[in-house]
Amino acid sequence: MIQSLQLQNFKCFENQIIPFGALTLLSGLNGMGKSSVLQSLLLLRQSYQLQLLQETGLALNGDLVEIGTAEDALFENALAEEIGLALVLDDNIQGRWHFKYDPENDILGYASPPVVAAEIVQASLFSDNFHCLQAERIGPRTVFEKSDSLVREHKQLGIHGEYATHFLEVFGKEKICCTKLAFPGVEFQSMNQQVEAWLGEISHGTRLHLTDHLGMDLINLQYSFIKKQQVSNQYRATNVGFGITFVWPVIIALLSSKPGP
Repeated sequence: MIQSLQLQNFKCFENQIIPFGALTLLSGLNGMGKSSVLQSLLLLRQSYQLQLLQETGLALNGDLVEIGTAEDALFENALAEEIGLALVLDDNIQGRWHFKYDPENDILGYASPPVVAAEIVQASLFSDNFHCLQAERIGPRTVFEKSDSLVREHKQLGIHGEYATHFLEVFGKEKICCTKLAFPGVEFQSMNQQVEAWLGEISHGTRLHLTDHLGMDLINLQYSFIKKQQVSNQYRATNVGFGITFVWPVIIALLSSKPGP
């Protein structure tokens, strides 16, 4: 688990150490750096996935986050044209990276060799045991796309939750990874049953219905509702509203997370 994150000359932070706990919530006024904290972590993961963090540097733009230019990333009143990111994990496993400011490039090279413990790449941030859902997620659709690479091989939901339906279709019958996250009183602990149980706390009696359109790489999502022991007709996601479709990918992300660093 991440114990702390240090940001140096990154966006609104001149030099800030941010402690992490088992559950960390970021709150505050607009422009205080909440998104910047998350973006710094995504930059590290993004650069590692692009095989740049190992030897080349930091990719400011990619599938996970788009910072823009080096000028957008550098603290406005920086005394040195360097950006520093540092992680401390459990057992004092550390990684420190310093990148040089380059206004002509959105890949920042190293200002000095990184100091990184070999074990740090085993952390969830750099592995498949990682989920990130942006606030701007995909809304209700008649059908949702599939991705065998991201879902079956890497167990990802997509940055916008666009593959959450495919994820549930593939892994819905499997037992959730952490039984401590099971809904109280629900005997069965499959992903499908647990998602519906937790979703019921938000929208009582909601049931999910998935239909795989074989050969088209599309999945249809419909909802039904239990009221007074009667089950309603199935409704298209586009006819139910945005809230449920926005919420249940978050539930899947939580239930599919594994215990560990």
